Amino acid sequence: MLVCGLATSFIGCNPGPSIKTYPVAGTVTYNGKPLAGATVSYVSKDSESRPTTAVTDSDGRFSLSTYIGPKQVVRGAVPGDYQVIIV
Repeated sequence: MLVCGLATSFIGCNPGPSIKTYPVAGTVTYNGKPLAGATVSYVSKDSESRPTTAVTDSDGRFSLSTYIGPKQVVRGAVPGDYQVIIV
């Protein structure tokens, strides 16, 4: 019984597949002024893409993060072609 409990614990700690990402950051302005609180989404043209988003700070700056699974987010974006959407 103890062995089963330990095996389950180790399985639960598995971080999942390793995904190579690269840092993506920038500044969003509108009419020459920083745009605070905007959602920046990078939408990949790849059908197996993962959600990649950020929210701008008070200076309009953002740094992307990629969702890779339940409660798993990594900094940066997977290499590829993206459409950028700012809302």
